[in-house]
Amino acid sequence: MIEPVYEQVAYFSEDLAAVKLNGKYGFIDKMGNIVIQPQFEWAFRFREGFAWVREDRSGFIDRTGKLVVDPPAGTHCWEFREGLGLGNK
Repeated sequence: MIEPVYEQVAYFSEDLAAVKLNGKYGFIDKMGNIVIQPQFEWAFRFREGFAWVREDRSGFIDRTGKLVVDPPAGTHCWEFREGLGLGNK
């Protein structure tokens, strides 16, 4: 039996799942390995290689955890689809 480690676990999307540990979100792979350290206030699922996260600022990260899309302050998105970030301002 594996003991629970995370406070919250999301569904896998593109082979990664957002997890909450010590109040912060990161991502694990299907083997349970942390691939992006828990560091975000919030994280949405990966889609087309990007996931929306909120830290001090919000934006899209790539599969390495690097912020690659840094939208204007106050923008809120939840996923990337057909090459566009979906959300509102």
